[in-house]
Amino acid sequence: MSRITYKFANSPVVFVAPHGHPSDDLNTDLIAKFAAIDMDANYIINTGFKRGLDPNPSQDIADCNNRIHCKTAEVEDEFLLPYIKICKRALKYFGKCFVVWVHGVSDNIRNLNVSTKNLDMIIGYGLGRPDSLTCYEGIIHKFLYEIRRDKLSCFVGQAGGKYSGFDNKNMNQFWRKYDFEEKIQSFQLEIIKDLRSDKTISELTANCITDAMKASMDYPNFRLPTFMSINYI
Repeated sequence: MSRITYKFANSPVVFVAPHGHPSDDLNTDLIAKFAAIDMDANYIINTGFKRGLDPNPSQDIADCNNRIHCKTAEVEDEFLLPYIKICKRALKYFGKCFVVWVHGVSDNIRNLNVSTKNLDMIIGYGLGRPDSLTCYEGIIHKFLYEIRRDKLSCFVGQAGGKYSGFDNKNMNQFWRKYDFEEKIQSFQLEIIKDLRSDKTISELTANCITDAMKASMDYPNFRLPTFMSINYI
């Protein structure tokens, strides 16, 4: 059985589940696939490599969200090269590409403080010191606006923080720091377990994400209305 599954589609959108192994980010593989089906989009999903600190492909251990791991021969061949091919194919035919990295986060994050008690997901796009933005901020703002219309609470990964998608090794930064391509937009979504606990809820969550994506991709200059605040974590 293949450790990585992927599909080319007639679309500029790519959904990626780097931690789709059953013992890692539960059902993020389903969310990525459901989202891709709903949008007729590309996808690449890892279900065979289990996340670990050091890559050991012979034991099915590798972090497909870690650029260093992705340069290991087997992971490069099975995951990284198909990912690059999917993105560059989308860029060739559409002149643009939008990548969504689907991750999971524990429900315990809701217990951090009063403000996070209703947190549903976190979006990261490279806020840092200085920023290394992986997506136009207008698209992020429009996504936040649209996801709230589905009554979901999406926080933003604070500058340089754990959920910002800023780290040099984070694959969200691939098209900014290692193979620069400004027309490829990328962001990561950390989704609480409650919204991916089974197949049915995973599909509903995927549909909310795609609704927001469809409404956001063409708005690189959008800004949230002044009455809507951004919550950072």
